[in-house]
Amino acid sequence: MLYELLRNGVSALVFDRVGEFNVFDNARVLVPGYNFTVAPLAFEGDDVASGVEDVVSLFNHFFYTTYFSPLTPLQSRVLRETIEGYYYRFDEVMKVSKLVEEIRAVQSKYSRVKGWVEGCEALVSRLYPLSRGVLAKVFDSSSDSLTENLFSGLTLVNLSVLPTDEAKNFLTNILCYRIYRMGKRLEPSNRLKLAIFVDEAHNIAPHIPNYIGVLEKIAIELRKYGISLTTVSTRPTLISKNIIANSNLIIAHSLTSNEDIKLVLNYMVNELEQESYIHDMRTLDVGEAFVQANLPEYGCRPLKVKMGLPEHYGIIRARSKSAQVDEKADYEVEEICEQLPAYVKRILYAVACSGERVAVEALPISRRRLKELAHMYNVIEVERDMVVLTEQGSKIARRLLAIK
Repeated sequence: MLYELLRNGVSALVFDRVGEFNVFDNARVLVPGYNFTVAPLAFEGDDVASGVEDVVSLFNHFFYTTYFSPLTPLQSRVLRETIEGYYYRFDEVMKVSKLVEEIRAVQSKYSRVKGWVEGCEALVSRLYPLSRGVLAKVFDSSSDSLTENLFSGLTLVNLSVLPTDEAKNFLTNILCYRIYRMGKRLEPSNRLKLAIFVDEAHNIAPHIPNYIGVLEKIAIELRKYGISLTTVSTRPTLISKNIIANSNLIIAHSLTSNEDIKLVLNYMVNELEQESYIHDMRTLDVGEAFVQANLPEYGCRPLKVKMGLPEHYGIIRARSKSAQVDEKADYEVEEICEQLPAYVKRILYAVACSGERVAVEALPISRRRLKELAHMYNVIEVERDMVVLTEQGSKIARRLLAIK
């Protein structure tokens, strides 16, 4: 699909959750914390009240889709008053670390008022990890470095480098929310301008009754502005029903769960016809799928197809080879990590939590010993008064952070 869209001049944005889409030539690959950062608390314009409401709405979407619990009225009030008060005092963009600090102050101020300590602590517990270590390089910023034109060519956001699902969800929510705000300012168009692909979309648009998230808003409201949305998931029942109901095209590969099969067939055929499709849905071969397009000229009935044309095979082979290489690389990192002494792992973890660069004096080990480690294991380098991770050390550190 990506290949054909790009060949027809349609720009695309892919949220690559596990790092498997980097097989296209001339793709712009955005790696969080390496070549771009975001400022979650930034907003456009001079209207502080409206801007703060946008920020609170963003955090509410993040909490709802990640923790299945929206902000409480008290938490919304704390966020609103804290952020708004900051912007009335300062002209610079608020960082996440500063927000955590301000919420701690509110918690202390109202420590004797019932519910305030617990509400503030819940906010801090979920925001604090975004302001430290490797995640601080992505989120604890006062400016966005994401300046690329998303309406030009193929842009891949490589979420696989982020160590937690919460961080992946937050970054996707931030970017999707900004695309939504940007899309609403476009002129209505019948021409497809941007195709958004979200891999493992049940993490961002889970099935939550009576809730409309950012992806749902994009699916429902932005199509008239020339922006389309494609969601990918191995379990249709985990995806928001609002997204499926607003889909003009459904592609279903082999499914085994009765719930998933029933849900997909509900959107493809009427109840009386479903029984005749169940067996075929279970026995689809690799590369086969049922496709249902909501187009009267095609009869609005599902068709069994073989995915891909001969010119697509090179991409499929490249993706398969890339997956094999990644799997081999992961195995090698795992093997090296197991062989490292515990104290070396502690050093790597400490450096990673400080943004992959830390002062020598901040580590509980001598400079001479650090240089020996650099020579023996090739995971760190000592540059004057600083210790930095090597490429191999960075890979091992990301694995250690994921374990933690």
